[in-house]
Amino acid sequence: MLVRNRAARWAACPRIASCVVFCVALALPVCANASRRADNPIGMHSMLFLGHEFSAKDAMFREAAQVGASEIRLDIAMSIVFATPDGTPDWHAVDEYMLLARRYHLRVLANLLATPWYLAACPPGVSIGDSYRCPASDPARWAEQVGAIARHTRGAIDDFEIVNEPDGSWAFIGSPQQYAAMLTAASDAIHAANPAARVAIGGLMDVGDRGRQWMDTMLASLPPLTRAFDIANIHVRGPAAETARTVARWRRYFARAGFHGPLWVTEAGYPADVSQQTDSHYRGGPKAQARYLRAVIPAMIEAGAAKVFISERDAMDGMFASEGILDTSDPLEAQPVYWRRPSFYVVRAIARRRG
Repeated sequence: MLVRNRAARWAACPRIASCVVFCVALALPVCANASRRADNPIGMHSMLFLGHEFSAKDAMFREAAQVGASEIRLDIAMSIVFATPDGTPDWHAVDEYMLLARRYHLRVLANLLATPWYLAACPPGVSIGDSYRCPASDPARWAEQVGAIARHTRGAIDDFEIVNEPDGSWAFIGSPQQYAAMLTAASDAIHAANPAARVAIGGLMDVGDRGRQWMDTMLASLPPLTRAFDIANIHVRGPAAETARTVARWRRYFARAGFHGPLWVTEAGYPADVSQQTDSHYRGGPKAQARYLRAVIPAMIEAGAAKVFISERDAMDGMFASEGILDTSDPLEAQPVYWRRPSFYVVRAIARRRG
């Protein structure tokens, strides 16, 4: 199916516009909360960034709503919002997210990442261009910025993930102990700014032994009796037969560690490109991708995943270049033209059954 999208005109949605204006003008976050769709265990991993054009953001929010997801995951780069140490925060792109969350009645999981250059504590040899991956030199000051985001977005964005895949050096050049300090400070700041907010651990990239060792060290570094996080979080890809076992294993792991809150899978997907389909039971292009998701999403939910975020669009290269339930270009164009793959309809059917 070919879907051609343009940004919806604000004037074309008078009821929604009125509600948003009312909420913003009176600063009543309850209005935004009341407009949200009923929760279900399906989320969209949108790969949206602050720098995307509004029309591109609008398209991904709209498709997330069309597929029936209850929540959309996106990135907020703190290095963009707080570009200079003494400057005024740039809320423009964040406000676009807030507007779209209200327009499409979606919950938002905002991944807070990209340490501002002036707060980066980088090891020797790391270039200024890679400093966004470094831990914060002053976690308290970094947390003040996190708290400012939570305060600014309260009622429109109430779920926050602290850094993406912090166990992977491609995303975070720091130790588990440094991450624990940032997580604790951020959680305190978020809950102070928005008592209704929820904080998720950064999605764990390695769900095997190395990931467990990293998590062991990180959890042991948290202060006792702290409310450092509300949601445990892992990323699950790979053979379909292993996905449910992976979720169940990590549910047991967190329970043994004393955490009994929800476990989310904030990245899950399978390529539509047959050359990247590594599970021998699911080969054959887009239809095989759809069959894979039809099998693994319910299996992971039954194994204990409270919410599963499916890759919404194609991005990067390799397996990720065809992982979306939407066949899109990458970079995502300002006026994106895309196709709904068969997997879109599979995910929509699951969302309807689980809603």
